[in-house]
Amino acid sequence: MRCCYGYFNLTKVSQQELDNNTKPIGQEYLITDKSQILPLYTVTVKRLEYIIIRRDHNFNPENPNRYDKKVFEQMETFHRKIKKVISRELDSKIYYTKTTEEALELIERKKYNKIYIITNANNKAKEFINLARKIIGAQVIAAISVYNIPLHIGWIKTMKNTLLLNGQDFHYKYLKAIMKNDARYLFELKDKIINYYSTKYPDFGIGEFNNDILRFPKFKNEGLYHDLTFNKLNNKKCVIF
Repeated sequence: MRCCYGYFNLTKVSQQELDNNTKPIGQEYLITDKSQILPLYTVTVKRLEYIIIRRDHNFNPENPNRYDKKVFEQMETFHRKIKKVISRELDSKIYYTKTTEEALELIERKKYNKIYIITNANNKAKEFINLARKIIGAQVIAAISVYNIPLHIGWIKTMKNTLLLNGQDFHYKYLKAIMKNDARYLFELKDKIINYYSTKYPDFGIGEFNNDILRFPKFKNEGLYHDLTFNKLNNKKCVIF
């Protein structure tokens, strides 16, 4: 192995220049035998089995839904707790989006992956879920994080393959279910949620689950990138305020 000093444009530095140097220099090593090379890093790339896209207007610290200050602080504390659970235990990638437009654009870009959706109940969540599922190509499981259950249960229980989540424990159980990609666990979780809240809210219910619950028809596990197609969303149709 031979070593010499050189400028960063790879020009070798003479001894005279080295003695009177005013420019940055580096050391250049010439290895004559490839068996002498010692690899410093190895990289293994693994594709994630699924991703989570969470749309919640309440990630905006400006409190766009104008909740009472104390209520909004409780919601922010709850979000921080859930984020900690996700970062410590979830072997996946979660994207936090503040608006419907941002979430739908992301779903369009990621539609060849397995995508799980979580959304807040306000800000026309039903329309958002329907648009997201249209891009995904199936009525895959969607979770709605609800602060005020009586306000939203009327429309949530009419939607197929949709879970209502309230409280840290049920959020955690939902994340655990999708970590396993386990339909049976999701059915069990649905029953647990119904049994828990039915005693508190007489009108409580959750809609039907069908075979689309974990179906991702656009998911691709192999192929060429240039064979994929991505649509430019029509903002007039997709943005919901």
